[in-house]
Amino acid sequence: MKSIGFYTPAESGEVVVMNSNRLAFEEFQHRMAGEAENAGLNSEQDVVDLVKEVRKRMREAPHEGNA
Repeated sequence: MKSIGFYTPAESGEVVVMNSNRLAFEEFQHRMAGEAENAGLNSEQDVVDLVKEVRKRMREAPHEGNA
């Protein structure tokens, strides 16, 4: 089921009908702009290293429900 949202851009005053999922994703992208750099992720290798570290921690941590 596709959900449709209504969005009124403040700067133009137009009413645009668009997919609400797309609108939410665009807002997420806008709010996350610059956060990778703030977290010290300045290259693709930095991201790869972070993913490897997170995966390692997840493997080493006990899983909930497995006592």
